[in-house]
Order: sequence, then C-alpha cells, then structure tokens
Amino acid sequence: MREYRQRMTELQRQYAELSATLTPEHYKVQRVQAQITELQFNMLQERSTIQRRIGNEYSAALRREKLLSQADAEQEKVVADLRVESTSPSGCRSDRLTGLIRHDFLLLGVGLGQ
Repeated sequence: MREYRQRMTELQRQYAELSATLTPEHYKVQRVQAQITELQFNMLQERSTIQRRIGNEYSAALRREKLLSQADAEQEKVVADLRVESTSPSGCRSDRLTGLIRHDFLLLGVGLGQ
C-alpha cells in the first residue's frame, strides 16, 4: 500500500501542475486522471485482499484455539481418570501412563502442524 500511496501522491502532483496550465480536455491531463482512477481502483482491490486475508487468518486462529481447548479438556479428563485408577488397587498404572504419553504427543501435534 505504501507504493500505491507514493504513486498517488506523484500523480496528484502531476495533475495539479498540468491543471494549472492546461484545460481538463487536454490529453495530458486526461492521461494523468486516467492513471489516478486506475490506481484508486487497484488500491481498493488491494485493501479488499488484505481485509479478506486478515479475516481468513482470524478464522483459522479461532479454529486452532477451539481445537486446543478441546485437546486440553480431553487431557484434563485423561489425568482425572488416571488419578482415579491410580488410587484403585486394580488399576494398571503403566498401561495408562503409556497411553497418557501417547496422548500428549498427539496434543503437541495439533499445535505444530497448523
């Protein structure tokens, strides 16, 4: 956008110089005016593209946040279940710990791949 603004400033300066000595019907004035109009259109398109990209990035961030929240809730449930099983005499603690470790790695993968 900076380049567009710089170019617009230059075209407006040219237009002011030409308009001081030439009529609006003169081909040089019309040519600069056409360049200004085209540049304004391009600036609007660029702004729209930027806004759309920001919206897409925001939506993606919301999706990632939701996934991480779900993964966190699942992790809390696993930890709570592990605590219950570790207090019962019949719980097989080593199998649950192995599952917990695998689950942790899966959770880490959710954030790294995004």
